[in-house]
Amino acid sequence: MHGQPHIRFTCKILKIKKIQSTAFRPESQGSTERSHRVLAEYLRHYMSDDQTNWDSWVPFATYVYNTTEHSATGFTPFELLYGSPSTLPSALKRPPELQYNYVDYASELKGRLQTVR
Repeated sequence: MHGQPHIRFTCKILKIKKIQSTAFRPESQGSTERSHRVLAEYLRHYMSDDQTNWDSWVPFATYVYNTTEHSATGFTPFELLYGSPSTLPSALKRPPELQYNYVDYASELKGRLQTVR
């Protein structure tokens, strides 16, 4: 392992095997390639059919990825980085308040009828 002595020592204690890889070649970095594949899968589920709004979903997909336990480590990436699990924003801890009105109902009904048609 190359690098500064304290980094080598820390890696040895934590049993981290450092590898060298070529820049701009994600296929040489298996875990990075895997995480990108997972994020792309998240985005596919939520973006519009014309794929024009994928970028608005990136922060949400990244948050979900970083707060989901990974089977290889048993921890979330957030927890490994910050030392404790992430807490959900308080607004997400309680169920959403229903704010349903006639305009919403008419719009939803119209959409359902168009889908069925």
